[in-house]
Amino acid sequence: MTLPFSAADVDEVELAICDLGLARALWEGVSTARLLARIRLARDEADLVDVDQRASGMDFADASWDIMLARLLSSSPASFDRVKRAVARHARAAFDEGPLTASDPALAALIHVLLASDDADASPAEGAAGAGATEDSVSLACARFDERLGRRSADRRAAPFEACVELAVKARGTGWPLAALRHAFAALAEASGTERALVAAERALYPWGDDEVPIAERRLCLFERADLERTLLRPERERDAAIARVTDADLPLAKIVAETTALLAKPGALLLVLTREPRSLREAPPVPPSSWLPADIGAPTAAVSLASALELGQVTAPRARSIVLRGGHEALDGIGKEMLNVAAHPFASSVFAEILAQISRERDAVRLVTYFAIAPDPAAAAHALDQCTAPELPSLLKAWLETMLPADGALAAQGKDPQTSGGARVASCIEALAPYPRLHAVVRPLLHRLSELPPKSG
Repeated sequence: MTLPFSAADVDEVELAICDLGLARALWEGVSTARLLARIRLARDEADLVDVDQRASGMDFADASWDIMLARLLSSSPASFDRVKRAVARHARAAFDEGPLTASDPALAALIHVLLASDDADASPAEGAAGAGATEDSVSLACARFDERLGRRSADRRAAPFEACVELAVKARGTGWPLAALRHAFAALAEASGTERALVAAERALYPWGDDEVPIAERRLCLFERADLERTLLRPERERDAAIARVTDADLPLAKIVAETTALLAKPGALLLVLTREPRSLREAPPVPPSSWLPADIGAPTAAVSLASALELGQVTAPRARSIVLRGGHEALDGIGKEMLNVAAHPFASSVFAEILAQISRERDAVRLVTYFAIAPDPAAAAHALDQCTAPELPSLLKAWLETMLPADGALAAQGKDPQTSGGARVASCIEALAPYPRLHAVVRPLLHRLSELPPKSG
């Protein structure tokens, strides 16, 4: 079986299920900088929870995002600064949309295509179409992860499009040598009495047409799901019998079949993906210091600097949490005070509230209730309250709401302005707490003190 695919029998490949519609939407309609901002968020989240890089001990320069940027762009300060500024502009939107996981080759391809365009908000398709020249040192650094990025004469669309496909992958299997995978499905098809199992799709994978992408440049192959489904998605007894008829003891057929059957249970396009050997993150130039990073995170002005960095997109929420946790109680107290300056930095205040809620000290419970009282959006602040496990929190919350009700026990009027009317404010706060049963059960009895009940959620 000949595949339109750049892989030898010894190369490692994996099957994957991908939302190709989403991949093409990312390719054509989403800013490359936005994609990179979401990838940065994912890497900072991974650094925060990885066993060998706990937030309490991780050095800032050991963060995987910064290491990759240093490896790719340390030889070009202008390119380094351009990427950092472009990603920072999309940090808030990335936080709302959520993280995206990308391999180092995919990250290199997206950074390369970002620098190929004069438009900081260009999509990968627009950046590749612009085909602007990147600095030789940057192209060489990117080529260490994908050799196509270092060729001046090559069509540079394939690598960034394949990066978008990777971002849209919904599930993937274990990596296998291509020869082993082909042998396994050929043997299974023969034992099952079917003509073939793996068949390359006739429809185009690349949006501009497969004919324009030489086979030597392709790292993906689109398969027809139906042929593989006819072989695998049959009664379990028949499938097990076919596996038993395969006599090659060295072939892990049962494991391959089980993994592939699980993949086929998910909707999407079936792809064969050439995997890349990961490179060590420790082989990297030093990361340029961040000017906003406080030398002493426990200093009184450190929380202000961190809040400003969050608002400007210079740091992500996971990285901010890592920095604060390393600063100990002094840093936590600092962000607790700064959190209440909501008007100056609403986004940073919401991040600080999430950090304090996850620590759940007694003093933080008081500050979180105060933040809930002044936050412009009670729904967002209620989410932080729900994460706080301090035992004092529910009673503090109820006591604060009661202060906005008439002391003589009379019904509180709804009023026209929720900012000035106690009854309306209490109603909106109780409504915001409705998705959180633990807290809502405590404050719900206050509803009988209102002259007008809040509208039912949902």
